[in-house]
Amino acid sequence: MAGLARFRGSELVETWRVLVDPEDHYEQLYHSDLHGIREQHTSEASTFPEIHPLLKHFLAKELCIFHAASGFDRECLRKACERYALENVTTSAWLSTLELAHEQWPQEAPYKLERLCENIGHDYLPHNALEDTIAAAAVFRSLSGSTPFVPVMDTIWLSAATRTK
Repeated sequence: MAGLARFRGSELVETWRVLVDPEDHYEQLYHSDLHGIREQHTSEASTFPEIHPLLKHFLAKELCIFHAASGFDRECLRKACERYALENVTTSAWLSTLELAHEQWPQEAPYKLERLCENIGHDYLPHNALEDTIAAAAVFRSLSGSTPFVPVMDTIWLSAATRTK
């Protein structure tokens, strides 16, 4: 599943949530126990190559904010593009709310998205890609005081899509 949200200032102006068929063995790849998505949910879903043009369009030349260590989202996108021999999805820059929280809120450790949302008073339903995305934006707003016109993304499905058969 992918979830993306675009903000203009603090206003949510566009969202995109899509199930993606990872084309691999679910039991070994997916964290179905966390998000409840099973193979039967994605058996007729789009594949990564099918959503790639939309993803490129959504993220093109934008600052992309995510909540993950070590650029997980960026790396998953890169690996999915590599797996299918597709042009890499580019943005103007990537920004991790996890890294920002480490720098600006040293007293808030651990920096799990759920805990940060609780601390800032944002209602959050974990392990739903679009909810994760909007929660990352809420954390970013609290960290920065504003949200520029940017997409925010969460890509829990790409860890499955990047595996080889």
